[in-house]
Amino acid sequence: MAMTFIFYSLLSILICLLSGMGLTIFFSPPALRKYGLFFAPLLGFCFITLLSWHFYRWDMQGTDFYAPIIMALSAGILFTAIWWMRKKRIYYKEFLPTDSILPVSVGIAAFLILSLPVFFGAEAMTSFSLGNNDIADTAAVARYLKEFARSDMTGFLGQAPAFKKLADTLIFGSSVITGFISSLLGLQTYQIQNLCIHVFFLFSVFMVYATVKELLQCGNLMAAGAAAIYGMNPMMFYICYHGFLSQMITMPLAMMLFIVSRQYLAGPQKRIDVQILSMNVLLTWGISITYPHMLFFIYAMIFGYVAIEALQSGKRHKIAHWLATAGLTLAITAVLSPVMAKEAVAVFMERAMIPAGWFIPWLPAVFKYMAARHPKLQLFHILHIMLHIAFLSFVLWGFISAYRQHRRNFWIALYFAGFVLGGYAVLSFLGRDEYWGGYKSFKWLSFFLPFAIMSCFLIFQKTSMPPRGFENRIVLGILAVFIVGCSGASLVFIKQVMPPPLLVTSGLSDLGKIEHDPRIHSVNILGKKYWDILWQTCFLMRKQLYFETSTYRGRVASELRGEWDLIQLSGDKKDISDSDTIIQINQDYLLKKRR
Repeated sequence: MAMTFIFYSLLSILICLLSGMGLTIFFSPPALRKYGLFFAPLLGFCFITLLSWHFYRWDMQGTDFYAPIIMALSAGILFTAIWWMRKKRIYYKEFLPTDSILPVSVGIAAFLILSLPVFFGAEAMTSFSLGNNDIADTAAVARYLKEFARSDMTGFLGQAPAFKKLADTLIFGSSVITGFISSLLGLQTYQIQNLCIHVFFLFSVFMVYATVKELLQCGNLMAAGAAAIYGMNPMMFYICYHGFLSQMITMPLAMMLFIVSRQYLAGPQKRIDVQILSMNVLLTWGISITYPHMLFFIYAMIFGYVAIEALQSGKRHKIAHWLATAGLTLAITAVLSPVMAKEAVAVFMERAMIPAGWFIPWLPAVFKYMAARHPKLQLFHILHIMLHIAFLSFVLWGFISAYRQHRRNFWIALYFAGFVLGGYAVLSFLGRDEYWGGYKSFKWLSFFLPFAIMSCFLIFQKTSMPPRGFENRIVLGILAVFIVGCSGASLVFIKQVMPPPLLVTSGLSDLGKIEHDPRIHSVNILGKKYWDILWQTCFLMRKQLYFETSTYRGRVASELRGEWDLIQLSGDKKDISDSDTIIQINQDYLLKKRR
């Protein structure tokens, strides 16, 4: 299983890489070409979603039909870019990350540790979750985008427009990339849901390295150390195991947008740079089509960063330059799809009204599961407090050191810390119930975690290999302790949640056989378990469906008017011979005809 997962992961990375490499060659400013292999998969995602969105709105027949067309266009752009490189005498090595062995090694290690539940918790490629059901919804929308046209009224699509509404307004980006990759690999969407999450997690680790290196102008060791602390962080594992694909895609896009925005400050140009503008538009599009409610906050944070950099360098005119380019970027993005621009605003307003949600502590990935299974760990609260004091001491040490030696980094880190922690505090109190904190504040902190790490670990900004001096050796040892600590906490978390509590088994996926049975036209979905109901809908989408229990989006309890009842077997399973009234699907499910 491990080799199969790694093999398809490599193919998925290659698909994204080839889709965006040509655009990366054309649009990357010379100063950013060294990150070409890190940028290409993200621009590839944006390019795929841009074309897919218009094919979808033009009512074309799913990614099974147009995915090869998009890949052919990508190949054409890449070959044209290679010809252009030769004409301009640009060398291939310019697009290879400098000192890439370190960040690539960190990314691979984080990817493999994250994937341990897949390697040892499932017998085949499948979807799993720690408890959140969003991944089932995304898989259903991904299948809709993969196999159906927008106007298709087949089966359940004819009864409820829920999937079309989701694709139109909320999760098109994360769903279509799943459908796109599954079409090219010949797999079902449920088989690569978690694979896509893990692949984009890998991309985000690379982008943490590039972001820290560019924004703080620090050495490779600090950038790789920040990437390792992020990549081995139990908070990010928590996000991945709950199936938050849209967030995991948008985080590296936001970091790349920061890096590109810094070029306004680095270059002498006074006019709009077409290359930077093109990258901005693609990245803004990718965010708006995937996680639109965060777009405003991302741009607000970038504006503050640009303002601080411009004021520190005495280039105040750069602020107006950035504002003009940002306004043009948003205008062009809106022109690419006025419908999506309107929906992005609507989604932002809708999300703002959502209550704070359930309480999630700062490190839920560790303490929630460990404390539940090991009550004696409460005795370590004193040690926990001492560790917090030590951590805050290191943070303060880093800020003092930066203030004395690198004032620019001090103000940038202070701004990022204020933005992230300020937003967290506000969202923790808004709409709270009994506890301090909630779902919204946790998602905020996890989304901007790379910038929080950047602010908290200024202590490592001058660390180098080999370490020089007694202080550098101490700092390097502290960095190693943090990395080992995060890795250990994540491994403990993985052990506690393996095998995953929610898993799409072969018995559940076998329900897809029903769709091809001409005897069956309509099915009643019985039971009350949300996970089972959502996946049953995904595998039976071509049939008319009626539900005993209301769950999400279009799956509303009603009169059971289906010809057949879908019954989940439990206890001692026995073979039941097929008859006119009973069809056994497998050892887990059978259909019983209603009289």
